Amino acid sequence: MNQARTVTTDNNATEILRSRAPLSANQLVYYVALLAGLGPLAQAAAAEQSEMLQAGESGGRTCIDGGGRLIFSVRTPGQRSLRVITRCGPVQESVIPWRRTYYLMNGVVERWETETYADETQLAWQRAVSIAQRAGTIEELRRVHAIIGPHSHIYCVTWSLQPTCSAWVSWQLDRTLAVDRALELLDYGDFWPEAAALWSSLLGFSANTRRGPWSIGLMLGGEPRIRVGSTNWVRRVEEREKRQRLANIVEQQGGDRRFAEALYKLVESAVRPYRPRSIGRAMELQFGRVAMEAAEFYICMP
Repeated sequence: MNQARTVTTDNNATEILRSRAPLSANQLVYYVALLAGLGPLAQAAAAEQSEMLQAGESGGRTCIDGGGRLIFSVRTPGQRSLRVITRCGPVQESVIPWRRTYYLMNGVVERWETETYADETQLAWQRAVSIAQRAGTIEELRRVHAIIGPHSHIYCVTWSLQPTCSAWVSWQLDRTLAVDRALELLDYGDFWPEAAALWSSLLGFSANTRRGPWSIGLMLGGEPRIRVGSTNWVRRVEEREKRQRLANIVEQQGGDRRFAEALYKLVESAVRPYRPRSIGRAMELQFGRVAMEAAEFYICMP
């Protein structure tokens, strides 16, 4: 039954793509929600995102959003789900507010607040310290910042709105510190060969360890975890091969290939002729102490 429902949903996505009129942001969220298997919950999810989009505004662009206000992500391994990042307020003092909302097929919804920073600002460190204190991990934050802080700046802080305090702080590395060296300094160096192979598969060539920009994310609260990410994917031309490389990795890592391809095509259908076609924006890999746990791909509506 679930497989039949999935095939029907994918076919519906194909019909949508045949329409000549570009999708609006609200329509796009609704159709992706259907594609993700939310069924009757799709309309409520679209309404929630529409309300936030109306409160958000353009400006304060960063490399991951490129000035857009709506980003979807595909995470692998795992089942399809609606993972959407929405601009939810005005830019204030270079601080850009976002809401990350993850809608799962079982009805569970996770909500996270995110701040990205359009410029280097002391406000980023203040937010990171505040969240780390709530999570009881201030010493770990200071340890990591002492290692990579001189070669980077904090560009993003994300914290959960669930009862348990869980958060991520992410630094964007400059060219004085290569990403493989940063992982080595943080005792995650053994994972770089696996990460490098995945980036090569996504880009179609070997990634430059200094030319990213590259980011390192630290989890605050819970078991030790880091994320390594880059927006180097955005420089690849938007063509069929770019989408297929994404789908191949999703499938190889235990995710839903058909969902990844259909989601990408839906976002492509929302692109206006006068807008740049930078859709596939970034990849992040998440590592625990013993293995890679997940890969996440960020797909932006320009």
